[in-house]
Amino acid sequence: MQELVRAVGVHGPRSCRQSQPLAQSLPRQSLGGLLHAGERWHSPPPWLGSAKVACREMSHSNSSSGRSYEDAVAALNSLQSNAAYINKLVKDGVRSTNDDNRLLSCAEMIGLGPNELSNLSVIHVAGTKGKGSTSAYCESILRHNGFRTGFFSSPHLVSLRERIRLDGRPISTLKFTSYFWKTYDLLLGQKIPPSSMPPYFAFLTLMAFRLFLEEKVDVAIVEVGIGGERDCTNILQNVSVVGITSLGIDHTALLGNSLPSIAWQKAGILKPTAVAYTVPGHAPEALEVIRQRSIERMCPVEVVPSLDQYLWPTLQSREAALSLFWTQQINASLALQLTNAWFQRRLLSNSVNTVLPPNATLKEAPSFSISEETATGLLACRWPGRNHILESDCGRIRYFLDGAHTVESMSACVEWYKRSLPMRPGLRHALLLNMTGDRDCLQIMKPLFSCAFDKVFFSPNIFHSPISKGSFVVLWFFLLKVYLFLFKCVNFLVLGDSVNLRVTTSSQLKQTRALYDLWVAKYQNVETNGNDSNMCSASPKVYLKNSVNDALAELQDENMEWCVLVTGSLHLVGAVLSVIDPELIKSEKS
Repeated sequence: MQELVRAVGVHGPRSCRQSQPLAQSLPRQSLGGLLHAGERWHSPPPWLGSAKVACREMSHSNSSSGRSYEDAVAALNSLQSNAAYINKLVKDGVRSTNDDNRLLSCAEMIGLGPNELSNLSVIHVAGTKGKGSTSAYCESILRHNGFRTGFFSSPHLVSLRERIRLDGRPISTLKFTSYFWKTYDLLLGQKIPPSSMPPYFAFLTLMAFRLFLEEKVDVAIVEVGIGGERDCTNILQNVSVVGITSLGIDHTALLGNSLPSIAWQKAGILKPTAVAYTVPGHAPEALEVIRQRSIERMCPVEVVPSLDQYLWPTLQSREAALSLFWTQQINASLALQLTNAWFQRRLLSNSVNTVLPPNATLKEAPSFSISEETATGLLACRWPGRNHILESDCGRIRYFLDGAHTVESMSACVEWYKRSLPMRPGLRHALLLNMTGDRDCLQIMKPLFSCAFDKVFFSPNIFHSPISKGSFVVLWFFLLKVYLFLFKCVNFLVLGDSVNLRVTTSSQLKQTRALYDLWVAKYQNVETNGNDSNMCSASPKVYLKNSVNDALAELQDENMEWCVLVTGSLHLVGAVLSVIDPELIKSEKS
């Protein structure tokens, strides 16, 4: 039985793993780590003896309909298959006004009219780099100041429930199930067929806003999905505070291929009802676009100061803040300004700006004294997958996880990686890389060439190798006897709640192969035409793998210590975390 499971590839990576009976190894790593945070462990059927079998808590269902979390995930995943909608976005470059009108119409159908949405107090954050980290800092600061927080972000790393958080924690499967079916059924009740439902991200946006209102959060921190001007989250009109993080070239098919066009999209979330802040270091042409849009939208924008200009409550908190990597210092300063502005506007009952003189925008925001609660919230923030270091259970492998996927963010990632490496002899270095979307992969990869990697792995954002149909049937011949109701959630256990149905496994493998070929060709060109001063002289061993599990299994030499940089895609980081920290327990503490 153990050999069967190993043959079909459902175990995690062999490195740092002690041999153990199948029944003991199943709960956390069966099906390559597909079971995520929030599961409960059920007693096994008699035929498995004393073994424990991990199953989803099937009682997490809507009491009136009996539909489960797995049913909700399956219905939500079906909304990803709207290929025509995605192709239209790429063709048109942005969402159309008709798309906005349809979304607003759907919002009203579920009780989210303009009056209801205006009751939601919002900090809205856009940008290319750092918007997730900035939003996470804001959430933690406000929560440590005693406020009830809602947080909507994307993408998720392991479980889609990470996208919607209450008081800093992903919502439960029970709460997700309840709010999903409430939203879904209200739309179906308005004669909207399943094929015309809002797409995946838009549906989750509406569901999150409804949840935040019904759960009576004091503040909702909302991270933009893509762009800003036509993003689904921009149906919010009564926003009190807006943040714009660092900009870079990304999502060019949707946002344009120049910094001014991208800045125009990002600044589309500026509102006359809001005050706004942005970070220093923008290109002059991008900053000018932000300035023009701030005047057009009658929304003042100030540039945040450096982190060392604030007055910290203690020397220790100041030193801890200034020990953050420089990119996170910028994000932290932006979060301090956004939350301080929210505090002030709450006291002033969100007074509205009426006139904005041209010279009132893009000045530097003043620093201020930071309370102990704010300092604690900032320094206690954990946001996995960004400048994230995690050690394996055996202590022999140290993972450096960062979802960098632009030229600028990859340069910063490499700088962070080199600065964070332990200074010990005998360490081996590996890279696990993948990229997706319409990106200039060679330009993004260039900073990585300066690192002295011993091994380089390319893998799609898949954490387990595809299972053949024959092996799948044989495997489930044993496992599907656990409970009869597992038949209705086989697809969920195979696909989990992190699958992207818009991207097939074969297309992922094809794109990863192209990335592998690009890397190999670059080194071959150097060997043929001479050295490149930006490249490490030693050529690493390069591997093309079918999954993250397969890549990590190569690092199984028990006599070696490895430092592994995982980068290029947040989805790749999520796949790795699904293997090494599937419940994000260690990540929340690191």
